[in-house]
Amino acid sequence: MNKHALKNVVTSVRSRLLNVARQSGKPFEAVLVLYGLERFLFRLSKSVYKDKLILKGGLLLLGLGFPKARPTKDIDFLGIMFGNIDAISQTIQEIGSINVNDGLVYDFSQMTHETMSPNSEYPGVRFKFVGQLGQAQIPMQIDIGFGDRVVPASREMEFPTLLDMEPPVILGYSLETVIAEKFEAALDLADLNSRMKDFFDIWGLSQKYSFDGRLLQEAITATCTRRKTAIHSDAEIFSDEFAERADKKGQWSAFTKKGSIIGAPEDFANIMATIRAFLLPVALASENGKLFQGKWPEGGPWSD
Repeated sequence: MNKHALKNVVTSVRSRLLNVARQSGKPFEAVLVLYGLERFLFRLSKSVYKDKLILKGGLLLLGLGFPKARPTKDIDFLGIMFGNIDAISQTIQEIGSINVNDGLVYDFSQMTHETMSPNSEYPGVRFKFVGQLGQAQIPMQIDIGFGDRVVPASREMEFPTLLDMEPPVILGYSLETVIAEKFEAALDLADLNSRMKDFFDIWGLSQKYSFDGRLLQEAITATCTRRKTAIHSDAEIFSDEFAERADKKGQWSAFTKKGSIIGAPEDFANIMATIRAFLLPVALASENGKLFQGKWPEGGPWSD
């Protein structure tokens, strides 16, 4: 595409994104970032690596329509069968360099990378670079983790687009594994875990979706086994004391206000009561070596 044609596309895209920002009430900068992330996913969907990077994290939930209120500024992937960091870096650049008529250009000239969780058995990698829509600079961050098992298997999803463009069709985590990873983190780091968004996500998913208890138990077992975390029913997150702690209530209040979260209970204890009802029966069965076969409808409770 020549410079004149690119300029016309950029002008059109920018104008339409400004309309999206006005209509949604979101800052234009946040809409720009989401556009940059979305169009990288589209390039991934057109690459030979589309089966090697499985979407997870906040962008996955946003793509599934939950929760619209919680912003995300990066892409989280599970990487499948990659070599060293140089090979991963080359992959990111190959994907971003695919020519698409959407006004975006990804600049990798100053790309940086750092190791995440370097002491873990499967350390991840974080890449930072820049997307450009004309003169607008879009900060891009991609986090890639390794070694996790997705139960049930990853599934194809169509990621929604901000504008009337062809959507990315990519692989995404199963919701059971989304919950399993957040639950494992809470089991492992309950007292340190100030990531209120994890509690919010578990609560929200339990309200929006139905779950098969056997599959959820299998996902939790697979994640906790891989991460060497014991599943136990007397975990701190299940206790009344944890739900009533003043510091946790304060963190929850700050999280909901900062993120303009809509529809969530104001009281942290109510969130934890729902999480307890959702996950404690699964933990009890796992702890006792029993198969859990309950059915969870949207909003619960479990039934046989």
